[in-house]
Amino acid sequence: MTACESVRPLNTEAVRKQFPGLQAGSVCLNNGSGALVFQGAIESIARTMSKPHMNLRGLDSKSKLDVEERQTNYARLASFMNASPDEIGE
Repeated sequence: MTACESVRPLNTEAVRKQFPGLQAGSVCLNNGSGALVFQGAIESIARTMSKPHMNLRGLDSKSKLDVEERQTNYARLASFMNASPDEIGE
Protein backbone atom coordinates (compact mmCIF):
# COMPACT_ATOMS: atom_id res chain seq x y z
CA MET A 1 0.00 0.00 0.00
CA THR A 2 1.32 3.44 -0.90
CA ALA A 3 0.92 6.60 1.17
CA CYS A 4 -1.76 7.88 -1.23
CA GLU A 5 -3.78 4.70 -0.87
CA SER A 6 -3.90 5.02 2.91
CA VAL A 7 -5.28 8.60 2.88
CA ARG A 8 -9.03 8.86 3.29
CA PRO A 9 -10.90 11.15 0.89
CA LEU A 10 -11.63 14.62 2.22
CA ASN A 11 -15.26 15.13 3.26
CA THR A 12 -15.72 18.52 1.63
CA GLU A 13 -19.29 18.91 2.88
CA ALA A 14 -18.13 18.50 6.49
CA VAL A 15 -15.40 21.09 5.88
CA ARG A 16 -17.83 23.53 4.25
CA LYS A 17 -20.16 23.31 7.27
CA GLN A 18 -17.34 24.69 9.43
CA PHE A 19 -17.30 27.98 7.47
CA PRO A 20 -20.53 29.96 8.00
CA GLY A 21 -19.67 32.28 5.11
CA LEU A 22 -20.21 29.39 2.70
CA GLN A 23 -23.81 28.84 3.82
CA ALA A 24 -25.16 31.92 1.99
CA GLY A 25 -24.62 30.37 -1.43
CA SER A 26 -22.02 32.77 -2.77
CA VAL A 27 -18.75 34.08 -1.38
CA CYS A 28 -16.67 37.08 -2.38
CA LEU A 29 -13.07 35.89 -2.68
CA ASN A 30 -11.48 38.99 -4.18
CA ASN A 31 -9.26 39.80 -1.18
CA GLY A 32 -7.96 38.49 2.12
CA SER A 33 -10.52 40.29 4.26
CA GLY A 34 -11.56 37.17 6.09
CA ALA A 35 -14.68 36.42 4.08
CA LEU A 36 -14.32 32.76 5.06
CA VAL A 37 -13.84 32.56 8.81
CA PHE A 38 -13.64 29.17 10.50
CA GLN A 39 -16.53 28.58 12.95
CA GLY A 40 -14.08 27.55 15.67
CA ALA A 41 -12.32 30.92 15.37
CA ILE A 42 -15.65 32.76 15.63
CA GLU A 43 -16.56 30.80 18.76
CA SER A 44 -13.13 31.38 20.32
CA ILE A 45 -13.33 35.13 19.69
CA ALA A 46 -16.87 35.23 21.13
CA ARG A 47 -15.71 33.36 24.27
CA THR A 48 -12.74 35.67 24.70
CA MET A 49 -14.75 38.85 24.19
CA SER A 50 -17.57 37.66 26.49
CA LYS A 51 -15.45 37.22 29.60
CA PRO A 52 -13.39 39.73 31.53
CA HIS A 53 -10.12 40.42 29.78
CA MET A 54 -6.94 39.21 31.38
CA ASN A 55 -4.49 41.50 33.04
CA LEU A 56 -1.12 40.01 32.16
CA ARG A 57 0.50 41.65 35.16
CA GLY A 58 -2.41 41.18 37.53
CA LEU A 59 -1.87 39.51 40.86
CA ASP A 60 -5.37 38.08 41.20
CA SER A 61 -6.06 34.37 40.67
CA LYS A 62 -8.12 34.94 37.49
CA SER A 63 -5.26 36.80 35.81
CA LYS A 64 -2.82 34.08 36.81
CA LEU A 65 -5.07 31.40 35.31
CA ASP A 66 -5.44 33.43 32.12
CA VAL A 67 -1.66 33.80 31.82
CA GLU A 68 -1.21 30.04 32.32
CA GLU A 69 -3.84 29.33 29.65
CA ARG A 70 -2.15 31.74 27.28
CA GLN A 71 1.24 30.10 27.84
CA THR A 72 -0.29 26.67 27.21
CA ASN A 73 -1.83 27.92 23.97
CA TYR A 74 1.51 29.43 22.88
CA ALA A 75 3.19 26.07 23.53
CA ARG A 76 0.54 24.21 21.48
CA LEU A 77 0.81 26.69 18.61
CA ALA A 78 4.60 26.60 18.73
CA SER A 79 4.57 22.81 18.57
CA PHE A 80 2.27 22.95 15.54
CA MET A 81 4.60 25.46 13.86
CA ASN A 82 7.75 23.54 14.84
CA ALA A 83 8.92 26.53 16.87
CA SER A 84 9.54 27.36 20.50
CA PRO A 85 6.89 29.30 22.48
CA ASP A 86 9.16 32.35 22.85
CA GLU A 87 9.34 32.64 19.06
CA ILE A 88 5.60 33.27 18.78
CA GLY A 89 4.89 34.98 22.09
CA GLU A 90 4.19 38.57 22.87
